[in-house]
Amino acid sequence: MRLLGRLMRLAVVTTVGLMLAGCSTTKTISVVTEEGTGTWTTGQHDYCIYKANRLICTPQGSQLLVIPEVMKGKIKPGEKVKIEDVMFLNSVRFMSQVEDSLQSGKPKLRVTVFDTKFSEKPEDYSVWNCISTGQGSPAVECKVMKQPNAEDKEYVARELKKQQEVKDATLKMSLLTHKLLEERCGQPVQRGEDSISVTELYKGQSELLAFHFSTYPPPEDKLTIASSLDAPPAKLNHDAVLNGKHHWWGVGRLESESPWYLQELSCLNK
Repeated sequence: MRLLGRLMRLAVVTTVGLMLAGCSTTKTISVVTEEGTGTWTTGQHDYCIYKANRLICTPQGSQLLVIPEVMKGKIKPGEKVKIEDVMFLNSVRFMSQVEDSLQSGKPKLRVTVFDTKFSEKPEDYSVWNCISTGQGSPAVECKVMKQPNAEDKEYVARELKKQQEVKDATLKMSLLTHKLLEERCGQPVQRGEDSISVTELYKGQSELLAFHFSTYPPPEDKLTIASSLDAPPAKLNHDAVLNGKHHWWGVGRLESESPWYLQELSCLNK
C-alpha cells in the first residue's frame, strides 16, 4: 500500500485489548490505507512498528527498510544487517511523518477494522512481523522481532528531542518577517528591496546569512528563502540568496536546517 509516495500500510490500534493465555495480547486494530489502494490481503506478511496504539506496517521496498546514515558507517563490508534494526532506526522519523499526515488529512485515508493478536505485549517502537489471516478474530497476527532495550529507548529519546528542536526552530523561522528580524537583530549589513520583496544580510557566528522576504501583495511580509554566503554579493536579491548554501525554504522544505540558523544568529531566539 502507498503512503507518502511509497509502498506502506498504516494500522491504528485502539486500547480495547484482551489479555489471552500466556504473554500474548489481542487488540482491535484499524488498518488505514490511501483511498484507491487495495486491502491487506489474506496471507500477506508485513513488517510493522508499534507506537502508542498505532501499528505501521510496510511491505518490502518501503523507506522503513532503507539503511539509515547512522548505521552505514558502522557496517563492515559483507556484514549482514537485521531488518528489525534497520526499521527501528528509521522508526522515529517515519512515525512522525505518518502522524503529521494523519493530522493534515492528506492523503485521504481508508480505514478497515481488524482484531490483531501480538505474541507479547507491544512496547513503543517495537518491531513486528505480521500476517493477515482474514476477517476472523484475530484477523491479523504479529510475532515480535524487536522490543527496545534501555539503550534503544535512550536513542528514541534523543531522536524525539531533535525532532522537537527542529519543529520549534521551524516555527520561529516561518513566523519571521523582515520587520521582526530588524527588531531582534538590528540593522542588516546589506539590504536589497524591490516592489515585491525585501532581502537582508546579517553577520552570523561563522557565516553571512541572507534572508529573502515576500512583501507582495501588501501587507504580506513572509520569509520565503534563507541561505548562507561567503561574502557580501554585488547585488543582494533573490538570485544572490539562491546561489548561497545552507538553504532554508519555508515550512515543509529543508526544515532540518532551522536549528542551524537559530544557532548562527542567536538574536532570532529573542
